Amino acid sequence: MITPQAGKPRVYPVFFGPAGTGKSVLIKYISDCLNAAVIEENQATLERNKKHVADGEELEEYKQLPYPLYDVQCHEATRSEDLTVTTRITVQNNQAVMEEVINAALRAYTTGGILDIEEWDVTMPGVWSELNGILEPSNETVMFYANGPKQYVRHENFICVASSNSKGRGEASVQYGATMKQNNAFRSRFAWFPVGWMPHDAEVKILVKKGLRQDVAQKMVTAAGKVRHAVELGELDVELSIRVLIAWAFEAMALMEEAGYNASTPIGFVWDNAVHPAAYPSFIWQMEDDEQVAIEAYLKLV
Repeated sequence: MITPQAGKPRVYPVFFGPAGTGKSVLIKYISDCLNAAVIEENQATLERNKKHVADGEELEEYKQLPYPLYDVQCHEATRSEDLTVTTRITVQNNQAVMEEVINAALRAYTTGGILDIEEWDVTMPGVWSELNGILEPSNETVMFYANGPKQYVRHENFICVASSNSKGRGEASVQYGATMKQNNAFRSRFAWFPVGWMPHDAEVKILVKKGLRQDVAQKMVTAAGKVRHAVELGELDVELSIRVLIAWAFEAMALMEEAGYNASTPIGFVWDNAVHPAAYPSFIWQMEDDEQVAIEAYLKLV
């Protein structure tokens, strides 16, 4: 789907969904898959080099990754030149010289690699107009003006992958705070893929692996599902990602240990006296007062 093909239109995926669903991890996974063969080869070289060091022999060179990852962490102050090309003044032979500085997007475009644009819809929409040429499927070169006009050639291994909490439509909610409505010309250069929450059993497995009791983990993930559904309906504004669940689990386990609870302590007793109280520092106290009342009701109904 995302492997580039010379002379053919390219599809650039953007993964969208709530915070904490694993969008960034998914992009890293794509990078690992595309680089897998070279990573494996370099690992073998590393093992040989360990022996070379012990034997006092010359080290072997490592191969460059065919798809290095170039991360762009977007924010409100991101400028187009931060992504493409700018200049800086250096001194050479006692003279001031304007030196070209190629930044992440243009570097991935010209040298090959994965341009990873994280949370692109918190950036001003006008910024992305500079990237329209880079992401235009029919373009094999782009023109930029830094230290004078210059053409840059697309590398055959260039890929762009993006992540976003929203769909770039500027959703007005606390959940999508600071997101801005983006230009349709830029949005149309991507194929959109929703990333949702992990399956119930997968989240339970993670919490159990962290040390939480199986029955407590089941109940906690069920509660998280109810809260997330309320968020989708617009009734609550809270992030209850797997990160938050893990933090909640650790808080709960600390209270359980302090109280001397064990595997035979009834689940209802553990929930009321350890798990429910642990939810306050984990996420409830970050919410508005009326939302706290609502979420307490969800936790009591599980």
